[in-house]
Amino acid sequence: VRTAPGYVRLGDCAAPPKRSEHTAPGVTVNLPAHLDASNDQFRSHSPNNERAYELVKPHTLARPIGRIRVVGRSQGETVFELLNTLADVTDPQRQLARQTRDALDAFFAADFQVTIDRFTVISQTFGHAKLYDLYLTACREYLAHGKPHDFDGVLVLTTK
Repeated sequence: VRTAPGYVRLGDCAAPPKRSEHTAPGVTVNLPAHLDASNDQFRSHSPNNERAYELVKPHTLARPIGRIRVVGRSQGETVFELLNTLADVTDPQRQLARQTRDALDAFFAADFQVTIDRFTVISQTFGHAKLYDLYLTACREYLAHGKPHDFDGVLVLTTK
């Protein structure tokens, strides 16, 4: 399930009243589709934006995936992966959520070696995941060539 709650503008784009077609353009409608299409790059079970996470937070454990900029967007979105309901959450899921959050905090602070170290431990503990590769690749690139002057911690996804 991919969600991005928000306000939408619904309009009639045909010739009412005899012919009516409705459309709902905009970010709120398109973001879940972009998250779904981009999910091949990080392989989350259920990527959701921050607003969706806030709505289910009292009942759900989630881990941050990061700040992601999908194709066609100029701004990054904070994205979360829903892991389990709070009633059914396991200790390993709690540990995964905490360790992922710690690794991302290091990435956002541009502490790339610590990010590498933390994602390496996560990978060794919980198994390989494509998400970790995205961060490991970005961190190695930044360590080798320097971070961009406008680094904001956003991962830019390059394919839909």
